[in-house]
Amino acid sequence: MAQRMFEYVVIHTPPPAAGARPRPVILVPPTTVMADDEKVVVMIAARRIPVPNPNANPPVAGIPDQDLSEVEIQVRPFRSS
Repeated sequence: MAQRMFEYVVIHTPPPAAGARPRPVILVPPTTVMADDEKVVVMIAARRIPVPNPNANPPVAGIPDQDLSEVEIQVRPFRSS
């Protein structure tokens, strides 16, 4: 199967504070990749989700496993302008 170009972005939408609107945060900015299909792109994007590592220097903030349900991966075929 010939590879095609796709774009993806990873967004985290934490639960809103009381009375506030949810504020989405881009975890992985829009990125272009070559892949066989969208399933492969989702796997690539999922591997880019940052994980917490307090032992790193400097410490890395990330998304704990229990919060992964708040993460959304959006994929679309690449379109040149």
